[in-house]
Amino acid sequence: MIRKSVLMSAVALGAVSAPAFAGLNETAQPVEVIRVTTQFRDQSLAEVPINVTAFDAELIDRLDIRNLEDMAAFTPGLVIQEQSPNNTGYSLRGITTDSGAANAEARVALFQDGVSITRSRASYVELFDMERIEVAKGPQPTLFGRGALIGGINLIQNKAAQENSGSLFAGYGNFNQRELGGHVNRDLGAGYAFRLAGVMRARDGSIENLGDGADLQGRHVAGVRAVFSGEPTDTFRFHVIANWQEDSGPGTSFKSGVLVAPGTNVSPYTAADLRVIPGFLGGRPSGSTAPCRGLPS
Repeated sequence: MIRKSVLMSAVALGAVSAPAFAGLNETAQPVEVIRVTTQFRDQSLAEVPINVTAFDAELIDRLDIRNLEDMAAFTPGLVIQEQSPNNTGYSLRGITTDSGAANAEARVALFQDGVSITRSRASYVELFDMERIEVAKGPQPTLFGRGALIGGINLIQNKAAQENSGSLFAGYGNFNQRELGGHVNRDLGAGYAFRLAGVMRARDGSIENLGDGADLQGRHVAGVRAVFSGEPTDTFRFHVIANWQEDSGPGTSFKSGVLVAPGTNVSPYTAADLRVIPGFLGGRPSGSTAPCRGLPS
């Protein structure tokens, strides 16, 4: 388990609150109201006539959600398995989509600020400096396109705000686990602002690889996001977003439940024997590297 300590926080991102039954009870306490854009307009979650699970910035921080697997653990009916960063499985209401083939139709759509990243290849993104996460269940092709036969996941990132703020966090845990991240937001004046956020998370492998000596089941991910926002008029607002992420972990411990390599067994928690065929990809070591991606919005 990783221990996180907040070193600096200049701005707290809170949820929108509204009084409940204030006319009936003067002592009623405000209740949390999450605003969503699942139907492409700003609404209270209670006003949306479809099954939606939503997380705002405060809830994401309180639940310590760092990635999609963490988010799925708090979403009924959703299971996400990161077999590797370039082959992630999404299962919503018992229907799974995990094929990376170009001709395979996705069943669960994934969007990052309205830009489709549905294909399993490099669709697994780190969740940092998030404004909101929305999971719409059930057939949603009208809202999210034909790839949302079972549902859609919408990731909304924080935009640049008309304020000067910053935050920084760091943590350390077992297996040499460490993380560092934060954001800087700058008000440029005249309705424009710039925001830069980043994160680095790493952990040594926990399963020995007899093939090349490198430990498996570790991770090393780094991500950076730059956002330029502007509101030149009262009726026009824009956001230009660039995302870069690299996953360069040591690889996943895939083992057969029937065929046993010398010196190993079928247990997923003991040593594996994975090795690269001589000359494969020019002799590159085993592991994974997900490509970077720039997304204007």
